[in-house]
Amino acid sequence: MHNLRLNAATVMWYIIMCLMLVSCGEKPVRISLAERKALDSIVSSSHNIDTISMIQKRMEREGNMLGSIIAYREMGKLMRNESRFDDALRMHSEGLKQAETLGDTLEVVQALNNIGTDYRRMGVFDMAQDYHYRAFTICKESTDSSYTAKKNRVVSLNGLGNIYLTFGNYARADSALRLALAGERELNSTLGQAINYANIGSIYRHREQLDSAWMYYRRSMGLNLQIGNTLGVALCHISFGSLYEKEHDYDKAISEYDTAYRQLQSSKDEWHAIGPLIALAGVYTTKGNDAKALEYLDKALHTARAIKSNEHLAEVYTLYYKLYKRTGNYNAALTAHENAAAMKDSVIDMEKLNRIQNAGLLIERNHQAR
Repeated sequence: MHNLRLNAATVMWYIIMCLMLVSCGEKPVRISLAERKALDSIVSSSHNIDTISMIQKRMEREGNMLGSIIAYREMGKLMRNESRFDDALRMHSEGLKQAETLGDTLEVVQALNNIGTDYRRMGVFDMAQDYHYRAFTICKESTDSSYTAKKNRVVSLNGLGNIYLTFGNYARADSALRLALAGERELNSTLGQAINYANIGSIYRHREQLDSAWMYYRRSMGLNLQIGNTLGVALCHISFGSLYEKEHDYDKAISEYDTAYRQLQSSKDEWHAIGPLIALAGVYTTKGNDAKALEYLDKALHTARAIKSNEHLAEVYTLYYKLYKRTGNYNAALTAHENAAAMKDSVIDMEKLNRIQNAGLLIERNHQAR
């Protein structure tokens, strides 16, 4: 009953705002910052996709295009958090079309970044790079100094930094992510800083600079605990486990991975929840505990297939290959190796990689010029 009252209140506030915004008749409405915030608050106060869909349809029908765009944005985010990436992409693409029609630069950039994130979760990194870079270019050329405009720029840099990190271009990842971290500090965003500290920590981990990696991961954990970000805390436990694994302290690594697994087990965000499954399968493979490794690999395979994540499937099949090869099951090892190669090829090829690297050069040059 409480949720029903909340949804009814949300719709009522929406109706009031619509009346305010359309009362000018045929004249185009100029959206003030206060009105923009009010619309954003109305839509995002509901965490129910069906409710927001109803609001979106009503707003579009009554000519409130900005409200419709915001509703598409929030529906897409909720769908993405439930690992419904195709649906999220559809919502964000529709929002982008309407934002471009309206000429609302702030919403255009948010839609571009959201589509880039959708594609990153789907493992389509060349498309993700294209959308994040389009967002970054618009931000770079804009004179808008509002909080939202600055946040949009930071999000695009974070997205690009994550793509470079995925493909091992640590210099460019470091450049983009440090710019993003500086932007989050300027905006006093604790969550944004926590995310970027963790990402920079991952760069140090890949470079085998473990002391620095520990420092950045611990900063991220502290900020996530400060704001009660359950997902961020779980991801930090995975990061801690990865460092223990590099230090060959497998029991501590398993403890950290298991903590993250329990925290994410009931989450609808299966894209993140698959992380500790793969991590546990990997460390048990290293320890030679085949039964445990297969238990977690089978769960990870089921999840990766369900969310159609080729990036995770490549990791899972690679672990199957290692396990089968070590145990002498060479036919199964060959099949797993071929499956892993096919998934990796579907994620990236050299032509796509070159496009991603070229965009990185432009960001780096801009950073050096500044």
